[in-house]
Amino acid sequence: MEFGSNEYLEKVKEVTNGDKKYRDMIKNEDASYTFIIQADPANGVGEDIIIGYRLKNGEMSDIWKGERATDFVISGKYQIWVDLLTGKQSVTSAFISRKLNIRGEFSRILKMAGSTEYWLTLLRKIPTEFQGKYSSYNIKGN
Repeated sequence: MEFGSNEYLEKVKEVTNGDKKYRDMIKNEDASYTFIIQADPANGVGEDIIIGYRLKNGEMSDIWKGERATDFVISGKYQIWVDLLTGKQSVTSAFISRKLNIRGEFSRILKMAGSTEYWLTLLRKIPTEFQGKYSSYNIKGN
């Protein structure tokens, strides 16, 4: 599945809501997020990918493409999102090194770092196709 496609987003929601441990980790979370994955034309990624989702009562209640008003906006270059999804970089180190930019309450995001790291392990179960030169990092899933 192409990273950021509608099919991919539906699978993200299914995998997220299908994992009891993750649902327990986020049971008190009520927030919405926008991810801006910045284009990298020199490496075959022609346009930004903008996706968002809402967590409520221990579930991902909604997921979408495009911009909406959300509690948090997290942006970064396509490369860092590939590194996060493939496990080459941790969320915390991406925040601290400013490879990811955050609009929203930073301390709240940091408190969610553990559950976010676990969530990324779930996303690695999804067959994921990256664009351009990043296709060499495609995830086979399981």
